[in-house]
Amino acid sequence: MCAMANEDRRICAITAAMEQGTGLGQFASDYPKHFFDVGIAEGHAVTMASGLAKQGMLPVVAVYSTFLQRAYDMMIHDTAIADLHVIFAVDRAGLVGADGETHHGVFDVSYLRTVPHMKLFAPASTEELRKTLHHAVYDVTGPVAVRYPRGGNELYYDCILENTLLHAGADATVVCYGAMVSEAMRAQMLLDQDNLQLDIVKLWQLAPLDLSLISASVKKTGCLIVLEEDVRQGCLGQEILAGLAEAGIVPKQVRLMNLGDGFVTHGSVAQLRRAWNIDGQAVYETVKELKGVEARLREVQPLIKNISNYQRLKPVYDAFQKAKDKPGFKAKHEAELVIFEAARSTLLAIQGDEMLPSLKTLQAEQQRLLEEQQRLYDERAKLKKEARMIDTLKANVDDFLKPSAEREQEQQRNSQRE
Repeated sequence: MCAMANEDRRICAITAAMEQGTGLGQFASDYPKHFFDVGIAEGHAVTMASGLAKQGMLPVVAVYSTFLQRAYDMMIHDTAIADLHVIFAVDRAGLVGADGETHHGVFDVSYLRTVPHMKLFAPASTEELRKTLHHAVYDVTGPVAVRYPRGGNELYYDCILENTLLHAGADATVVCYGAMVSEAMRAQMLLDQDNLQLDIVKLWQLAPLDLSLISASVKKTGCLIVLEEDVRQGCLGQEILAGLAEAGIVPKQVRLMNLGDGFVTHGSVAQLRRAWNIDGQAVYETVKELKGVEARLREVQPLIKNISNYQRLKPVYDAFQKAKDKPGFKAKHEAELVIFEAARSTLLAIQGDEMLPSLKTLQAEQQRLLEEQQRLYDERAKLKKEARMIDTLKANVDDFLKPSAEREQEQQRNSQRE
């Protein structure tokens, strides 16, 4: 921000009682006439920014994700309707840790994508954030939001200003963005030991959403996992599935890995990701589960095909046995008889002299496997929820029993980090 303001006097920054938390302290000191702290009035901040944009300024509204929700009405009526170029720096996007359920930024992906004309970017590293902000200010028109998490780099350090295939594989497609890119990379590191390779599709621009990379990947793998630090309703995964369906692309297996429909309690980011099943380990376990079911279904499907051919062509075979001497019968039905004999031979080789299994039996086995997969998934989710409740209760008790002096020291450390 300071570097851009040094070159361009149109740059100004607006916040709502979050000068230090959003990192604008240096900007406020160096450019006091271009810095506006409106207090705890996020709606006013957005309306003011819209007015400045109307007059040719380049306003950057720096607000925590969780508090930008208060200005949803102004983003629509004061910014988007007039298609004004206001830049929203959405800080604390995703899980924020010990600040608790009021501060997690887990709704912005859902609500920002509903605002007409809004462009939404999700950089995954500090360098990517720096260049994305510059792109949002100078290369985009209309309202634009850049969402970024609390903290710095994790495993991902690169800077790629486009949607990209970060890692190529054929076993499953993992779509991710922001901080979840590093978790997808962790999952691949774990899957390497099992010789399983992911197609990791890293999204940089979330709105408008370009499905071309995702579509190509899903056609290849047939398995889609969307990994997000966002609530389930309105998540990006739902838009991806709808877009794929409209294009006639239906993945065989799907998992939307997100924060569900409730509120997320306090705890470290690592603890919360583990508890809500959105860390690298959870992705690893999900891929292993899906590949196991897929292997069993592959065993069943050839049987189903052969039994279907057997039952479908049995009348032709019976007619042939009765009319062996009828001129032209064999030539007319030769292709069907070849398929029938192949199916009959395959099934006899599998079953020996026992009664051939019915198509209905194999289809029931296929359905049972799919239902068992879903039951295990639901059971695991239930156990995880119970474990979260126990961990939350324990953390609350530990916090309550902590000496007041120790609590004050911890609060001071958190303030210094911000």
